[in-house]
Amino acid sequence: MKFVLEGNLAASLLLYGITATCTPLFHDQDISFRQLVGGVTRTLLLRPNPLTFTMREFHVPCHVETPCSCSNSMDVSTTFTFHGASDTVGSTTHPPIASLNEAAEGMERMRRVAMRIAVFPIARALSGATEAWKPAKGSLNLPRLRKAVLEAPLGSGQVQKLVREAVRSGFRRPQGLTMLLSLCATRKQSQRALELFRAAQAEGMQINTFTYNALLHVLIKGGTPKEAEAVYKEMLERGLSPSNHTYGAMIAIMDATRRPDKALQLLHECNQVVKEPNLILYNKTLSALANSKWWKESLQILDEMKEKGIQPDNVSVLYITRALARCPDDWTVGRTLQNLERYASDAGTYSSLMSYYARAGKWESIIELHGRMEEKNIRLTTRVYNNIVVAYGKCGKLDKALNYFNQLKDSGQTPDAVLFSSLIDCFGKAKQWEKSVQYFEELVLAGHKPNVLHYTALISSLEKGLQWQKALDTFQKMKDAGVQPNLITYNALISACDKGGQTDKAFLIFDELLSQGLAPDTISYSALICACEKQGKWRAALRLYVDMQKRGVEPNGYTYRSLLDILVKAGQIQTATEVHRDAYRRGIFCHFDMDTEKLGQIDLHKASSAGAIAVLVSWLRGIKRSHMVGKSFPEPEALIITGWGRRSEELGQSKVREAVIDFLNNSSKQPLPFKTPGYNRGRFLVDANILRDWIMKDARLT
Repeated sequence: MKFVLEGNLAASLLLYGITATCTPLFHDQDISFRQLVGGVTRTLLLRPNPLTFTMREFHVPCHVETPCSCSNSMDVSTTFTFHGASDTVGSTTHPPIASLNEAAEGMERMRRVAMRIAVFPIARALSGATEAWKPAKGSLNLPRLRKAVLEAPLGSGQVQKLVREAVRSGFRRPQGLTMLLSLCATRKQSQRALELFRAAQAEGMQINTFTYNALLHVLIKGGTPKEAEAVYKEMLERGLSPSNHTYGAMIAIMDATRRPDKALQLLHECNQVVKEPNLILYNKTLSALANSKWWKESLQILDEMKEKGIQPDNVSVLYITRALARCPDDWTVGRTLQNLERYASDAGTYSSLMSYYARAGKWESIIELHGRMEEKNIRLTTRVYNNIVVAYGKCGKLDKALNYFNQLKDSGQTPDAVLFSSLIDCFGKAKQWEKSVQYFEELVLAGHKPNVLHYTALISSLEKGLQWQKALDTFQKMKDAGVQPNLITYNALISACDKGGQTDKAFLIFDELLSQGLAPDTISYSALICACEKQGKWRAALRLYVDMQKRGVEPNGYTYRSLLDILVKAGQIQTATEVHRDAYRRGIFCHFDMDTEKLGQIDLHKASSAGAIAVLVSWLRGIKRSHMVGKSFPEPEALIITGWGRRSEELGQSKVREAVIDFLNNSSKQPLPFKTPGYNRGRFLVDANILRDWIMKDARLT
């Protein structure tokens, strides 16, 4: 392969202080210049980027005209002649020669000899040089090799042929291969990178740690962690020492495959091999621990960083904060976050801290962080504004929330869709549905396209504001806009219909939920059972109760209260008591003290008026069963505690107390005699013997 010399030689010569700029021939090759002077060879080596000549051998003969044979590492030769020095050689107006004249004093003799025998080109030639070497037409250079490798069909053997030709042309150094592998990484072509790497190995190319690092990088980007681990193992078997970049790549793999234990092991290994893991390596390890919620180990890494004098940065704070989400010890979390705040220097880090407090529901802590940001004059970002607005909204300080929302707009920043969603939700929970509608409309005017979160937040707000028709209208607009409702949307709509007394519409929404392939949850069934309660449809409620258990959906306290209410109101005492026993077996309503060892009293504080009767009947039946097996009553007097009962205090009277009195007076031919202490009208005392006789003879407990 022939090369021609176009123009003058332009290179960076670090020889006796001469410097000039050149365009490289190949970025990955050494180009050697061998100067033959009186049979003695002087070799200069051109290394890639930054290009420098370094002297290998030097002998100074006395020749005025020196022939120079020049070749590169591909055995391509041409000849040029250095001409004798002209009158301009010593001129300081030419930078290369000026540098020569300013060389160190110890080089004085060598400088004079070099100028006398005209070893260097004349100043005019050096200063006017713009190009170095260019390949002749048809030759294989690095750009052509790069293009051919990236376009070669995989598995066709073409990559192997290209690598073989490149090796014959002189491409043996690892830099070119490393660059090609890096290009594969940008295109996420992991299989091509592996094929190229194996072909280079087969053809005897030089491979070093940097080459392996580039291959690991492309395998990570290509999502092939198993191949990456095999390559790392091969690297160690070849006796190559991993670098920080190597360990960083492997820790990233352990992070992606959720193996935090292996990530820690690699970090400790790096401590032994590299001796000085850097901040980037620690941050990658913290990422692996954070994604697996290993908060204890994250704190240990933080301590290790401090011991080594490595100061955490904003990225470190982000990952440690994320890991602490699983820490059950609030004191540890609080102390750690206070320490981490010292390293918080930008809005992004404060935003991470705020996000942690938001997940934990610690809205006051977010407000405190905001105050410290203002003290440090840190400019608030949209994410920070979002956290602040939500925090004030959750704390019921809607005026302040609106104030910061307006500040965001005044600062020239555009509120994002998440911020609008937060505002709609906050005003909905404050039962200000008109404001929710207002900010939903502002969201659209700001150019945002509402998504399922916005529509769901608005429907939920309308549900809390008892606006069932507007909720249905919004639901229709949502479908018309092509936005797919989710389970939360359907649940909010069912609840809206329930509160509006629209039981039939609630069932239609429930049927649509099922037709969309969504699985109803406890909230879905509870809202529908509650709707049935208001319409007195106890059979429909009971069918829903049976259906939810068939689907594996667990009833909760709200489900049982609604069901017990409707059954008792319908006179289905037997069924109500069976439902109550089922709730008791599931650990619900245990606060009613139904244990056989505590049959001496029952507390109905948390029951509804109808539910209290079901609980009371179950309690009385337990007493009856105990007496039938010969078990005596544990106390001389039985105590029935009603208190206000659920949702009674706001009405100004105890509905539970009234329901219990009505039951005790009307469930048998003879009313049960009881007395109430003057200091507490919500307590009923009954003689144990009288209660037992009443249960065994007169009471109708069905």
